[in-house]
Amino acid sequence: MTPTVFGMRTDKYKYIKYQGIWDRNELYDLEKDPDEKYNLIAEPALQDIAKSMSSAIYDWLEQTDGMRIPLKRTVKYRFGDFKHDGEH
Repeated sequence: MTPTVFGMRTDKYKYIKYQGIWDRNELYDLEKDPDEKYNLIAEPALQDIAKSMSSAIYDWLEQTDGMRIPLKRTVKYRFGDFKHDGEH
């Protein structure tokens, strides 16, 4: 099965979100790691960035009618990705 993959980047970070498989999402610091060798998705100090970028992907998909594939916002803690408010 081929996963649906979404990504976005800023000048500093690149975020990749996998939908439909059990893989770990990815976050890279493009300034310090331009070859994207070190996935920082589990770094505690970067959880707000991962959460913000994930939310921005869904916001963009909703604004551009991209949620028709069908796609639901992921609301559970998965494999080192950020924890949502209220999860332990």
